[in-house]
Amino acid sequence: MLAIGSMIRDSIVPEPFFDLREATVGDKTVLLLEVHAGRRWFVLSPRAPEFYVRRGASTVRARLGEIGAGFGHPPDDAVADLI
Repeated sequence: MLAIGSMIRDSIVPEPFFDLREATVGDKTVLLLEVHAGRRWFVLSPRAPEFYVRRGASTVRARLGEIGAGFGHPPDDAVADLI
């Protein structure tokens, strides 16, 4: 659990609000990761930013030109400094 939490904190800017916990499913123990909804911009791997948008049930990589049009506003300062 610590390693997964660290990977999220080290790879996504700004750090998303999330809960990570163990759960029992049948006779197995699994990890549940719940990421809280929000309207913020997030960047995966700040050294080489990649932006993603939700389209229905899918998450796809967005081109920079799509970001402003898709969200209707510029990225917040934490992300704008990276692009």
